[in-house]
Amino acid sequence: MTGVQTCALPISLAQGYRFAGRYARCVEEAFVGRELARRSGLPALEAELLSVAGYIAGEQGDFGLARQRLDEAVDLLQDLNHPALLGQVIGRLGILDAKAGDNHTAQRRWTQSVALYEEADHPMGRANNLQNLALLIQGHDPERALGYYLDTLKVAVSEGALRSEASALNNVGTVYMDLGRFVEARRAYQRC
Repeated sequence: MTGVQTCALPISLAQGYRFAGRYARCVEEAFVGRELARRSGLPALEAELLSVAGYIAGEQGDFGLARQRLDEAVDLLQDLNHPALLGQVIGRLGILDAKAGDNHTAQRRWTQSVALYEEADHPMGRANNLQNLALLIQGHDPERALGYYLDTLKVAVSEGALRSEASALNNVGTVYMDLGRFVEARRAYQRC
């Protein structure tokens, strides 16, 4: 069994426990997998598991631990050619920044994440971070936010991502309402 195969089970278990809402077990499996990845010399897998652990810690409100794990993942990824994973980790750091009220840093991170996803040719990762950016700027720059939402919508439709499509349509409708463009808002809401 290769190192990648050895680490695949803890990654799968961690994600499964996350989706089942069993966060303690998710973190436990992530740390088992991280140690296996470290011993196997697989820094990208180690970073992925750190990212999962950081994401879960953030979902549970432990922002200090979340930032620590995500920063560790960034450190591991700096010298690797893995732009999609680095984009994911930096995007997750942006979420923590936004939750802490540091919108400037969140915007910088999400912009960086969008560029990394573009480099990796990963349209949904790019779209998700554009949606984060749009939510952040919607109050003071609704036209630019609308552009981000429409871009997100286009990607969601082309990728068949119904949940992302519905979210983007709802956000498009909200911006149209804010701009007084009620007919367009109704059309967007009707498509949700």
